[in-house]
Amino acid sequence: MCSSDLSAYDLITKMREVGKALNDELGRYDTELGCRNQYRSTMHRKAALMVVDDVWRSRDLEPFRAESPRSRLVFTTRDAEIAAWVGAREHSVHLLDDEQSREVLANGSATPIGELPHEAAEIIRECGRLPLALAMVAAMLRGKQRNAWARVLGRLRDADLEKIRAEFPDYPHTDLLRAIQVSVEALDEVSRERYLR
Repeated sequence: MCSSDLSAYDLITKMREVGKALNDELGRYDTELGCRNQYRSTMHRKAALMVVDDVWRSRDLEPFRAESPRSRLVFTTRDAEIAAWVGAREHSVHLLDDEQSREVLANGSATPIGELPHEAAEIIRECGRLPLALAMVAAMLRGKQRNAWARVLGRLRDADLEKIRAEFPDYPHTDLLRAIQVSVEALDEVSRERYLR
């Protein structure tokens, strides 16, 4: 879940989704305070792993913190101060190196690493060595003919970066957004429409 700039309405919506996943009583997720109290009460009894992705501010993480002997909260952030603020154990994750990138591309596309086409190096560069971007592109290439690699590379290169930057001005990984755009465009019309809803 991307938790930057959560309004009270967004928080209630997100917390209701969490409550649904926990098989909780959704009627108690009616106000912001009600959501927080019900979530914390439920998490205290559960053995669950809560993952909050892309935290930009510590206050956006706060609703998901709960005392629980059997549950854990994992969150991702680019701001080490947030981890320090909540007393979290920090694990730094770096970009993949070229060899790791080739492995992700090979495994995801079901192509032996020694048989990756020459386009693989350029696809890795276009994806910025970001694991999620590489995995998405690799999934698009799984079971496809060799010429599909050149088509996907062309789509990555032709992605409208200015439009992407305009839509997500503060997001630093346009390579990932480019991979998402290309993968959505590769969907059939019905799937694309469902995704974009």
